[in-house]
Amino acid sequence: MDIKESKNKKINTTRHPWELARNEIIKIFLKKITGNIEVSNISIIDIGCGDLFVLEKIYENFKFDEFFGVDIALSKEDIRIIENETQYKNIKILNNLNDLTIKKDNISIVLLNDVIEHIEDDKNFLADLQKYSFISEKTVFVITVPAFQFLFCSRDTFLEHYRRYTNSQLVNLLENTNYGITAKGYFFFTLLLPRLVKVIKERMFYKNKQIIVNDTEVTNWKGNRIITSLIKNILIFDFCLLRFFMRFNIRIPGLSTFVICKKFV
Repeated sequence: MDIKESKNKKINTTRHPWELARNEIIKIFLKKITGNIEVSNISIIDIGCGDLFVLEKIYENFKFDEFFGVDIALSKEDIRIIENETQYKNIKILNNLNDLTIKKDNISIVLLNDVIEHIEDDKNFLADLQKYSFISEKTVFVITVPAFQFLFCSRDTFLEHYRRYTNSQLVNLLENTNYGITAKGYFFFTLLLPRLVKVIKERMFYKNKQIIVNDTEVTNWKGNRIITSLIKNILIFDFCLLRFFMRFNIRIPGLSTFVICKKFV
């Protein structure tokens, strides 16, 4: 969850199925990267870790050596609260990449899940990221972003997004900043229509009005466990179906797009 959403989230509300499904998709990516090895000599850093929900789930499923969460939106007080609340005390939380110290020479996996759309100069950010000493040619980057600029709506504005991307735009951005692409695609095709309806509604009825957003679908989700689980599983099936078509070079669009890549040497 985005840290801005996390601070608005009401206590004891259920996690949104979008979040739960995306976690399962990230798990699929990591299993592919690591060869599904339970014990692995790997360090992982989640840049833009938010409330630590993603990294905690990875901690539960992968026996990596080191876990780091970094988010510039976290204040020292935020970090103190998260550290007190998490049961996984081996996860190190920082608000600056420059403060990162690790046992080994490099970070094996970098997660940038719905991060670079928050950064005004995404190109320079990605170029500068490669300059850190813990990044090597072996480091694998898992990057997800919201897809299609025409779907930009009040939620994007609330979350301070600068843009949305097509998969081609994301690939071109990474290739122009010296990354080599190993996998790419879309997911959450089933969420395209609901988002399109929302965008059309906003543009038809609120064209000349400022839309004030105090929370989002993610923060105010009120579905029960059965509904949440059902939608989560539909979204996971959605990803698996789109991945199947990708084997035949058929790329079906989705609400999110991803790239897995490495640094060119």
